[in-house]
Amino acid sequence: METDGSSNLVHSRSYGVEMTATGAFLKKKRKDQPVELLQVSWLEVTGSLGVDQLPKGQELMFKFNVRLKSDAFGWKNAPVYLSAGFGRACSWKKYDLSLLKKETIVEVPQYPRVKVPTNPAPGDKIHFGMYEIWTGTWKGGLFIHDVVIEAV
Repeated sequence: METDGSSNLVHSRSYGVEMTATGAFLKKKRKDQPVELLQVSWLEVTGSLGVDQLPKGQELMFKFNVRLKSDAFGWKNAPVYLSAGFGRACSWKKYDLSLLKKETIVEVPQYPRVKVPTNPAPGDKIHFGMYEIWTGTWKGGLFIHDVVIEAV
């Protein structure tokens, strides 16, 4: 994770990318490059950060930076759900990636938010993710670049 004082950047290789579909194809390159989803029917991108790395009591928003290839497919009528949460408290946002401009790195324009606890227990984590597990359709041509975590 990188920080500049007002925001934190989590590279795509810093959080867990879980693919759980028969015949799913995922291309991982170097640590500083995005993860490419070649063909998936079940998308579950998850990550977590230790609360000790974050400002106590601060509300944070999670901005996912992605890029669709010109030949991306399967995203129409298959919205992704973005989440961020601590314990049982979780913020969910929904967005249709097919609305994004192709071949351009963009922030998904929905930002889940979560408040960092003021007195967390040692080892507590904030979890975040992007999911499309409900349609069962094949999708591909998505690059996941990083997640920017900013104070609100």
